[in-house]
Amino acid sequence: MADGIGLALGGGRIGASTATPLRCVKCDFKVLRFAGHRWSPSVDYLFFRNFMPSLDRMREELLPEPEYAAYACQCAWQSVMGNVTELSTSVSRCPGEHGGSCDESIKWVVASHR
Repeated sequence: MADGIGLALGGGRIGASTATPLRCVKCDFKVLRFAGHRWSPSVDYLFFRNFMPSLDRMREELLPEPEYAAYACQCAWQSVMGNVTELSTSVSRCPGEHGGSCDESIKWVVASHR
């Protein structure tokens, strides 16, 4: 793609072996994925800033939802429903209805396979 990296996020029906590993270029954290869950509406930037990457703390704000997958790094989060949702043809986008970030943009890229 000429404009950048094409990223696709899958909902709860996308298996772990199919999901694209992602990394955030703002906070340099690996993006965690929780299939079959979505983020609670009460989460905010400070929750992720303070508790990422504690899986136990992350689970406190996850709601079971089979069609969703919840994604997060230390500075942004997004709940995605359905099979595949196109993020963007660039590395930056505004969070959707079920997400947020420290500055209203998500900058996730495909992580290197090391």
